[in-house]
Amino acid sequence: MVSTNAYKMLLNIAVIVAVITSQCLSAHALRCHQCNSHKEEDCINLKLTTPGDKRDDQFLKECVMENGKEPFCRKTVLKVEVTREQRIIRECGYMREKMQTDTGLSCVSADNEGYQQTICACDEDGCNGSQSIANSKWTILGVTGLSAVLATVLHRN
Repeated sequence: MVSTNAYKMLLNIAVIVAVITSQCLSAHALRCHQCNSHKEEDCINLKLTTPGDKRDDQFLKECVMENGKEPFCRKTVLKVEVTREQRIIRECGYMREKMQTDTGLSCVSADNEGYQQTICACDEDGCNGSQSIANSKWTILGVTGLSAVLATVLHRN
């Protein structure tokens, strides 16, 4: 059985870790993948084509505020109908598409003359990757919360 003092100490540590984590993670600048597959082939899957290299963060860069607007990450996929070519543009965005703002959707598609376009927007580091597994402050806070629950359960036994 865990003593009351040990329980309070565990709970206090969990709260302190949660507060510090949320402050630290929200204080840094947003980092997005920034590349164009027309110019950089590695931009398609965010993998280096050099054998033996496994780095997939080569295009991950900090976004800067522009005209006082908070940045977000954007991924645009263009499919050219005639050539069947697909281009991927990953960048920092500053103004969301009107349809995204109106509907709250993260991705919108348009069938333009000669090409199809899909634009996705997101707000976490590296979220405009191919299969992003960027650490989220929600994941860290969730683990901290789970620790607090575990401390409570241990205290009762």
